[in-house]
Amino acid sequence: MKNVVVIFLLAAGLLTACQSASDADAAEGQMQMPEELPESFAEFYERFLTDSLYQMEHILFPLQGLPDKADSLTIAENSFRWQMENWKLHRPIPGNSDFRVSFRPLSETIIQENIRHETGAYAMERRFAEFDDGWYLIYYAGLNSVGQ
Repeated sequence: MKNVVVIFLLAAGLLTACQSASDADAAEGQMQMPEELPESFAEFYERFLTDSLYQMEHILFPLQGLPDKADSLTIAENSFRWQMENWKLHRPIPGNSDFRVSFRPLSETIIQENIRHETGAYAMERRFAEFDDGWYLIYYAGLNSVGQ
């Protein structure tokens, strides 16, 4: 009887996970890129967040940025670098999450992405640059508290 209960719970968990994943996929598909961004960036961005091999090939390691929950010394030194061996793959932010994504072109070849919690208290930042052979992630600041 115990095995039947365990199997039932596992099946229910899998069913819930599958439904949540498809809901998230539907919400992600609704994200629209601002019109002022190059079409090549939109194509790159979608593939970057859905293809892990492609993502790893399009990051300039060691990658400049900030770790999650950076302390003031790390921020002041500005010497933190993300390494390939401990990189956690980035995935799309579901449209139904508490985070809002915005893009800002810094130049014709550099785009800044801000991912901010709806409370305004926490944020992440990514910067992408276009080179002769395509777009790359050139900076990533993990989840940190920010001034409001």
